[in-house]
Amino acid sequence: MRGRKTCRPCRVGGGLVKVEWFRRLGGVPNAQSFYKFYIVPGLGYATPNGSANPAAQPPSEPPLYRYLTEWVENGKAPGRIDIQTPANAKMKITQPVCPYPQKTRYVSGDPKVASSFSCV
Repeated sequence: MRGRKTCRPCRVGGGLVKVEWFRRLGGVPNAQSFYKFYIVPGLGYATPNGSANPAAQPPSEPPLYRYLTEWVENGKAPGRIDIQTPANAKMKITQPVCPYPQKTRYVSGDPKVASSFSCV
């Protein structure tokens, strides 16, 4: 993958596979020079809304193409990405996703607002 970069969203259960990829690519620091992945809670897998609950309002998939373009064209590697529930959701929630191996941690404030969290 010399000279290439990629960003991938991943559902929670698929994260274990990506962790193994990092190990095989020479460890996290080496792999992160060209590969970022984000474990996104509620990301769908064979269901239209990521859940067996038809009333669920999971977050929209992050706009990774925009971040990938910024990384490739301007050298700015993506970090934390804030995602949100779909525009038509009854309850508006924003939530951060962090590049692996970072994890989202609640700090304080409204748990429905991304600024209440940090990546650690």
